[in-house]
Amino acid sequence: MYQILKKYFNLIVIITIYPIFIHIIFKLHTSCKFIIAEWSSGDMLNYGASIIQVIATIYAIKLTIDFTIQNQKDERKLNTDSQKEDRRLAIKPYLSSEHESVYKLLKIEDNRLFIIINNQYKESNDINSYTYQVTVYKSNNILNDVFNDLEFRKNYYIIEYVISNYGAGNALELKFTIVINNIEKIIHPILVLPKDHKRSFVFVFTNSILPDNANEILIQFKLEYNDIESLGKYYQYEKFEFSKNVNDMNLLLTQKTDCVLCPPIKV
Repeated sequence: MYQILKKYFNLIVIITIYPIFIHIIFKLHTSCKFIIAEWSSGDMLNYGASIIQVIATIYAIKLTIDFTIQNQKDERKLNTDSQKEDRRLAIKPYLSSEHESVYKLLKIEDNRLFIIINNQYKESNDINSYTYQVTVYKSNNILNDVFNDLEFRKNYYIIEYVISNYGAGNALELKFTIVINNIEKIIHPILVLPKDHKRSFVFVFTNSILPDNANEILIQFKLEYNDIESLGKYYQYEKFEFSKNVNDMNLLLTQKTDCVLCPPIKV
């Protein structure tokens, strides 16, 4: 309201003063016949009112045009945003995961990655001073012999983890991160996980990843990726928990129902 008054202040002043001005000049008397009006004060007021009416009409038309143009812009933007959202959903990737503890002999596959996770303690065998090292290997015959060795299996806990894309489009620039004790490590950047394709990982955890003075440790897998047109960036995550088997002190892996891989969250 203040902006409107400020913008049209001069016009408002003229509309207010004009009748008063006409009233004053018609009350004045002069001996000069040249400046004596041939019309009445009412004629002058009607003339002024006509001019003001024309100005008001032009202003009303301008407001209508501005309002129509703005509505058209808003509608075009809404349509554009709606089309982008429809397109984003039409190409949206959606990842799912499966995992199982491996007790059988592993079959080495070309597209499988082996991730060995070793613990390191900066000061002492204390989870608060804990860090870890991630080493990634591609499948080969040497790994086949190592991972299927019984002595190796005694010292490590092995999980096969499979990511599948059953969404509407390809997942690009997929970044796979593991979080242990609030420490993030990128496992492996994947350029693309096509629609209806999967990628297999084998995680190998040392049995000593859980310190002697800790009963459990939380592990989080986080997946971040884009769609094929960069209309949406998403992330998904799930959590696991390692604890100790009271019988043989080996690791046990559990996952609560509310910790499974969440739906894609748009960043």
